[in-house]
Amino acid sequence: MTAATETSEIYPISTFIHDLPVTLSATLPREAGGAAVAAPPPAPPPGSISARRLIIIGDVHGLRKSLEALLDAVGFDKSQGDEVIFVGDLVSKGPDSGAVIDFAGRIGARGVRGNHDDAVLRAAQRLKMGAGHDCHDDDDDNDGAAEGAGEDRGGKKEKKKRSVSARTAAALSDSQLEYLASLPLMVRITATPSLPGIEQIVVVHAGLVPRVPLEEQPAHAVMHMRSLRAVEGCLVPLEEAGERGWIVEWDAWQEECAGKTMVVFGHDAKRRLQRGKYALGLDTACVYGGKLSAWVVEAGEARVVQVDCADEVDEVRGS
Repeated sequence: MTAATETSEIYPISTFIHDLPVTLSATLPREAGGAAVAAPPPAPPPGSISARRLIIIGDVHGLRKSLEALLDAVGFDKSQGDEVIFVGDLVSKGPDSGAVIDFAGRIGARGVRGNHDDAVLRAAQRLKMGAGHDCHDDDDDNDGAAEGAGEDRGGKKEKKKRSVSARTAAALSDSQLEYLASLPLMVRITATPSLPGIEQIVVVHAGLVPRVPLEEQPAHAVMHMRSLRAVEGCLVPLEEAGERGWIVEWDAWQEECAGKTMVVFGHDAKRRLQRGKYALGLDTACVYGGKLSAWVVEAGEARVVQVDCADEVDEVRGS
């Protein structure tokens, strides 16, 4: 892992883990004409929410049209109890970061802070302090994004000099920045009924280190890691992709655990859709012309839904 980058002092991580107990219920009954019956479903237990489905969505990166296309593909209906959770990186690189935040707010979406969200918040702090005009972008951009674009390391340095995060921060309103800042580092979901063999679902942006309690996970690694290295018997998180992702070790550890934890994450665009037994990677490189992906969880079952990128991304791909 490279040296840890501190989060913004103005926009610190306010919640490390957000616990979300969910009672998954059937679709609300409808009248013959198709309108939902006014009577609400039974109230969930105290501290829990009732939902028809959980729709967990991969890295959006400011791609409003793609997000809307994905929600259309899954038949999202807030009035029927659908709940959206983002795996982080709502913003930056794409053309409509502010519109994506506004849309997320309108539908009451939940999510976690990604490395690009964090970089934008740090850039916003520099701008508020009057220091953002000459700062290089310091977000983690080693995501395989330039795959096929012919960029060498020098090109990546030039890309950082263009300060994507600073430009995004400058375009966002205070309320939009506050929405990003409100996102926790993790969302821990206990669903009733649960998925077969799964005790809890944890949504993070990049990953988790096996055998480390959630409360003790290093924040920088949770937002940035892609692989692990064994050092003196310990697994050290790395930002570099390495030969294999961290989910290999995660799956092996979960086989030893009595209660299984399913981790849903994004961040690793180069590997695209990653399916482990107890981990699912949803960054399918939409901002580079790939797909936008969601994991749709219903009572007792789950499925992946994908749509092609619906936004103009030529400028992003070439930068």
